[in-house]
Amino acid sequence: MNLMTLAKNTIPNTSDKIVFRRDGQTEDIVSQIKDDLYESIPQTREFALQLYAQCGRDAEAFMSKLYHFIVDNVNLVIDPVGFQFVKKPSALIHASERKADCKSFSIFFATCLYNVGIPCRLKFCSWSPEDKNVRHVFVEAFPDDPSRRRVLDANLKSYGKEKTPNYNNVFIDMTKIYSVGSLGSRLKKGIKKGLKKAIKKNSLLDGRNLRRMRL
Repeated sequence: MNLMTLAKNTIPNTSDKIVFRRDGQTEDIVSQIKDDLYESIPQTREFALQLYAQCGRDAEAFMSKLYHFIVDNVNLVIDPVGFQFVKKPSALIHASERKADCKSFSIFFATCLYNVGIPCRLKFCSWSPEDKNVRHVFVEAFPDDPSRRRVLDANLKSYGKEKTPNYNNVFIDMTKIYSVGSLGSRLKKGIKKGLKKAIKKNSLLDGRNLRRMRL
């Protein structure tokens, strides 16, 4: 079974469901990405587990194969001025036209890595120290220990490649997120609320605590 067939068979098709927000700023985009992470974890669980098994549970092989699967099958298309689309894994796989940018790529990578137990985090950044707005997001993975770092940035079309320098970093540590795919809706709601508080407490944006950001 090829990977696209595996993805379509294991990732639920909810690509037609869209939530529209009238307007927003950079902090709202970061907030939306956080929210979508919770729902995306169970979406990619079965796909990630089966792909990991195909790779002999080898973290390096899994990350490389995952990365090239997305680069080969989803077109990088930057959102038009005035619009921002945050797509869950379902939308990447089941949409009639598969296209996305760094936001959606990072959600897919991070949730797949999380589901097989590879520590990772989302890294938001700007490219200039004078620019206080987040311009990009990619995934940092630590398959064995903190010193063995891997970068998954589908915008660069090369596994492990990173554009540097970057500044004003914001991190979302996926090791602080628990899978809620098999829990009842009431318990999901309680855990989701607690996780948001944990992320607020442990994340930084331009030296400011994210507790000031609206979730």
